[in-house]
Amino acid sequence: MLSVVALGTVAFSSCTKDDDNNVAAFATITANIDGTLTTFDKNVSGVTGSLNESSYTSIQATDDKGNTLMVKLTGEVNAGKIFASNAANDADKPVVKYTTANGSAYLTNNGDISNIVKVAVSVAKSNNIQGTFNGTLTGSLDSQDPVFGDRAITNGKFTITLDS
Repeated sequence: MLSVVALGTVAFSSCTKDDDNNVAAFATITANIDGTLTTFDKNVSGVTGSLNESSYTSIQATDDKGNTLMVKLTGEVNAGKIFASNAANDADKPVVKYTTANGSAYLTNNGDISNIVKVAVSVAKSNNIQGTFNGTLTGSLDSQDPVFGDRAITNGKFTITLDS
């Protein structure tokens, strides 16, 4: 699990926009984080690529408070495909990471079948991906938040133009 998260983090370390506020109207990520509607519209990026003969698609953005949301999908991304943390095939398990401005990280926990994270792709074109996501992310042990626990993500939606 940690290697998958590290891969997602490395994939985005060098793939952000130079201008924090110059975001195209067609690049949006929204979600309710613990019941609060949040729009991630800063440093929006979407990339496709491959590493060790495995393809991936990653999207990431930051909200006004400096919190970051990242969704990484491995393997083929097709319209109608659902990625789920309880999938039998590792390539069908999404990596979703929510990082607060103070550095606390909340991640997909593939070992917790009570907190299933799902990503459903509705549009998958060579330069655009759209879909929905939801689930409960598990707080990391080094969390800096005063209230340690999980983060519920509901009604997540994304529309991103991809760079390859």
